[in-house]
Amino acid sequence: MEQPITLHSRPSIENEAFRRYAENLVEIERDFHQAIGSLGLAVSNEGDDFEERVRRLRDLGVSIGNDCKSFHVGWISPACMACRKGVGTETFLTSTQCPRSCFFCFNPNQDD
Repeated sequence: MEQPITLHSRPSIENEAFRRYAENLVEIERDFHQAIGSLGLAVSNEGDDFEERVRRLRDLGVSIGNDCKSFHVGWISPACMACRKGVGTETFLTSTQCPRSCFFCFNPNQDD
């Protein structure tokens, strides 16, 4: 059975290693929402009419791409456009010891 990992569902995870991993994901999501909130943007998962919001953004002139996962106004970098198309791009994983600690990263720095 699949269920979303939330602050309230974590205690029901019986596998201790998976529960710790889930707690880390919940913390990353919380930090992400706080970072977005600090920019004056609200993040809400309940009661949203996503399609209506997308329609309103389009009406305001916002360009929407990547299956409604990317939004921009005005200029967009050539690198972003190339990445969207996958033209001449490759991804390499050389280390799990990234020093950046980006708030949106799904793969936090690993111990040792």
